[in-house]
Amino acid sequence: MILAINRNRRLIKRILLKIFYSFILLVLLGGLSFSGYIIALSQNEIQILINTEKEYQVINGFGASSAWTFQEIGKLSEKDQDDIIDKLYSKSGLDLNIYRFNIGAGSAETRFDNLEPYNDKDFDQSRRAESFFVSESFQGDYSVFSSINNYDFSKDQGSINMLRKAYEKGEIKKTVLFANSPHYLMTHSGKAIGEYEYQNNLRIECFEAFSDYLLLIALGLYNEVISPLSYETDIYISPVNEPQWRWGGEGSTQEGCHYDPDILASFYQFFYEKLKDFNLLKGTSFKMEIFESGNYILKEGEKSRVKEYIDEFKKYEFYSAISQLSFHSYGTNTDIPTREEFSSFSLEELEDKEIIMSEYCHMKSGNSKSISTGLYTGLVILRDLQFIQVAEWSWWLGVSDLPFEDGLVYWDHKNSIENSFFLTKRYYVYGHFSKYLTPGSKIVERSILDPLKIGRTDVIAAKNEDGIVVILINKSILPQRIYMPLQYENAISVTTTNEFNWKKDEYQYNGVISLPANSITTLLFSNDN
Repeated sequence: MILAINRNRRLIKRILLKIFYSFILLVLLGGLSFSGYIIALSQNEIQILINTEKEYQVINGFGASSAWTFQEIGKLSEKDQDDIIDKLYSKSGLDLNIYRFNIGAGSAETRFDNLEPYNDKDFDQSRRAESFFVSESFQGDYSVFSSINNYDFSKDQGSINMLRKAYEKGEIKKTVLFANSPHYLMTHSGKAIGEYEYQNNLRIECFEAFSDYLLLIALGLYNEVISPLSYETDIYISPVNEPQWRWGGEGSTQEGCHYDPDILASFYQFFYEKLKDFNLLKGTSFKMEIFESGNYILKEGEKSRVKEYIDEFKKYEFYSAISQLSFHSYGTNTDIPTREEFSSFSLEELEDKEIIMSEYCHMKSGNSKSISTGLYTGLVILRDLQFIQVAEWSWWLGVSDLPFEDGLVYWDHKNSIENSFFLTKRYYVYGHFSKYLTPGSKIVERSILDPLKIGRTDVIAAKNEDGIVVILINKSILPQRIYMPLQYENAISVTTTNEFNWKKDEYQYNGVISLPANSITTLLFSNDN
């Protein structure tokens, strides 16, 4: 019995030793394999080919929204106001040329302070927007919205101050006046948010009042800010923002209005006819922008019914008259198949209209300063340019004061006595596009040859009057070697990594590019070379 037990113990020991040695061998082989992968990745030379003869969309520009924070920043010192505008709109900053101005619906009025949903602890009070309309003038007759005498452009002065400074310091080519909701006096709920989910909150009998409201505010802002500066710019009015979403009921946190496809299409037609008459009467050239879709996902239901809305629009005259359609990137992230699906739909259904990406933010808590968060934004922009062929791209908030990934500049005033502004890597990554893909640039064909299929590089290329611009994102934790044959002797590179921002170098170009790990690089090739 004892001998049998000892034999069994020796057998078990031998088995365990075999298992142990096998495990060690597997670890060593795995290590060699992983090391080989790392070596292959670091030595993998990717080839990028640029075909400037194959042209795609023309770039109009890049922008951001002034919503929510500008109404308070515009009341700060001249120094603080100038600092923000310089960061966003000057040549030394992002050089944005699209300004998105929020036309408030009046939810900031004190009469709402103790009413749902504005008294809810989760309702963001900074998102309650002023209106230029003097609500005391309304006595039940909606025709009062058609008189400029019932508007006060000393209201919302902070927002106007910032708009004026942007025009004075930048080169604004396009201003979009966008409304999240009609004025609360025109809604079924009596508020700038629906009483319940998916409520068509604009009263049908207020189509004319809402149209007058938008047109007179556009005229007032033009007369107050733009005309005195003798500024040449396009002014677009965007009456509706993200019509598919709920915009009502429990959990509402900001102004918003839902529209079913048929109701929205009929309102757009009404507004389009009013806009034509207004321009003739006033000598203005305001334009209409539609439809600020919550995203461009084509699925039925809440996500996001794009085709249903487009099908309704096609029934009316206004759709043939407009040349652009605006969408938001929310919910699509860096996903390529969704973009390819929309691109196919765009070619088949949208009648060669320019695609505008008018809002996006990274739907995530925090305000990370890491390069990985910045490159995430860069990939969204690059792939919207490449697959959707957008002509314009705008980030959501120019300035945020929340711990959320929705700002280009962050305003830290809630935790400090003094106002302070700080930047994240997203700001600098965005600049690689907004500063160098200048208006009039044409996106051109590029192809990537990656023999081992393990590189993590993406690229967009464009040409303009000065030469060629190539923007490369290296998502790898290792440097990447790129071969890109171009007939240029010299190049300027601008690079952002975790260690530095917009680092500029001039060098003799030999067709080989070395991209740092986790980086974005813009290469500028001049026709003068």
